[in-house]
Amino acid sequence: MQRPQRLATALVAVGMFVSGCYGPFTLTRKVYDWNGKVSDNRWVVEGVFVLCAWLPVYGLATAADAIIFNSVEFWTGKSMLSAAPADPSTQSKRLVRKDSEVVLTRLPGPTGDALLIQQYQHGQATASLRLERQGDTVVAFNADGAILLKAQMLADGRVVVTDAKGQQVASHSDEQVRRLLAMLPQR
Repeated sequence: MQRPQRLATALVAVGMFVSGCYGPFTLTRKVYDWNGKVSDNRWVVEGVFVLCAWLPVYGLATAADAIIFNSVEFWTGKSMLSAAPADPSTQSKRLVRKDSEVVLTRLPGPTGDALLIQQYQHGQATASLRLERQGDTVVAFNADGAILLKAQMLADGRVVVTDAKGQQVASHSDEQVRRLLAMLPQR
């Protein structure tokens, strides 16, 4: 092995050792997602894939993820490749497990804070739900803005859940609500 190759191999090994994590490989996934959307023709997609593998676009993206981007995200908790929120008052939290990801975003609104829940599978959006406080009621909206459920806390501490037509679908006692709230992390 020549000296530059040994040095490069050593740097990759040290970078992976120092990062101490497997990581989300965001850049590699972005290249892969782009490759899959390059055409509707599967032969064109395969041709671009082979070209990217031969050039080595995938290899460079994976190396950059392993050495730089995953390490930075591990140590800072923030991804360099994720877009910053447009509104600085919003707060987001990413929950990632294998190829599934859920992004929770707190959005300020005229009637109070809302929570946007977005679900992704293999980097593709699959579902979203928005929870919005309206007085003593929390309303759940689907991606199209249609009401799915309403949950209202009554004076005796019970929570009653109704569907979009106003029909009761669940009722939880004061004790059940207290047990649930005790399980949630405190601010």
